Amino acid sequence: MLAVAIKMILCLIIALLIGIVIGYLLCRMCRKCDDKKECHDKKDSDCCDGNAHGVLSESIKEEKPVAVDRSEVVPDDLKNIKGVGPKIEEALNDLGVYTFEQIASWNRENVAWVDEHLVFKGRIDREEWIEQAKILAQGKETEFSKRFKS
Repeated sequence: MLAVAIKMILCLIIALLIGIVIGYLLCRMCRKCDDKKECHDKKDSDCCDGNAHGVLSESIKEEKPVAVDRSEVVPDDLKNIKGVGPKIEEALNDLGVYTFEQIASWNRENVAWVDEHLVFKGRIDREEWIEQAKILAQGKETEFSKRFKS
């Protein structure tokens, strides 16, 4: 009975070690994605979402939206847009996006460019940021902004 218990414990330890090694390798491979420039410069990237990026880049030419200097505008609270939290608002600000009007004026190329700089791809379309920004830029409120005033 003791021999069976020892064998089971050894098998569990081996499984644990294999899991740690696989987890380490996967984590290390995904860390390559943290350097977005490196990941996006590769055609055959093994990085996360590498294939999706290739398809997107070929179908839509990416174009940086017009960035403004923060001192030139009064920044809007972009968190009033559903899908934009503090981290994404900070990322947008780093890209020079501060107002609802800027987002409302984006075209497909601008969306593709900004999307490549965000962690969650496709969020702009999925959460309908442009439509929300058009409403908010007019001084109106969306259902989300009514419920979650920040």
